Amino acid sequence: MDWYTNTGSVLSNVSSFAEHGLVMRYGYLMESTMVKDTYTLRDINWGSTSGGPSALTTSLVTETKRRVKANPYGFGITWEGLSPFQISILSALGLSRGR
Repeated sequence: MDWYTNTGSVLSNVSSFAEHGLVMRYGYLMESTMVKDTYTLRDINWGSTSGGPSALTTSLVTETKRRVKANPYGFGITWEGLSPFQISILSALGLSRGR
């Protein structure tokens, strides 16, 4: 299977990440939510004419997109939850990339 895919590389990266606490440069998660609300008005009395429909229906579609940024150690990890070793790595990266 590894001949056709990069499974070995992925497993190696996951292992290194878990063992050494490697950091990622950019991490974003895109979330898209679509909600459709349908409203129906039933039993309409059209008066003397009987040619109208017995119900009117309309739909409202709302789509929301949101981008969530991760910290360098992943998603769902707060800065307060980092170990002192992880904070020292981030500090060193900040100093080496700062001007």
